[in-house]
Amino acid sequence: MQANAKRGFNRLFAVLTPIWIIFCLFVYPIHRHAQAEKIEKTEFMSCWQESHPPDFKGCADYARLKAGTDMWSLRAFYTRESWLLALVVVAVPLLAYGCCRVLVWVWRGFMSAS
Repeated sequence: MQANAKRGFNRLFAVLTPIWIIFCLFVYPIHRHAQAEKIEKTEFMSCWQESHPPDFKGCADYARLKAGTDMWSLRAFYTRESWLLALVVVAVPLLAYGCCRVLVWVWRGFMSAS
């Protein structure tokens, strides 16, 4: 039984494309928001310990601005990066698919006709 590279690449593309889309639209911004929250917490604690007298609202505002937490909410991310997201979600899978098809075509050029 011979392997069918064309069918294999098509199936790989069909499986990896939805995973890529989910990563770009949900996993990446949620992960970045979690990182920003950690930075915000660290900045808040640093400000809180250094300020005399402690200013809760001032430290909270400073930490939020420094970490950019509001920038990584899903709504803000989609609004800010909408055109780039559309490009990345469409262009990267198509480019990968095209490269794989070219590699298969080149590889078949090295195979014997027998």
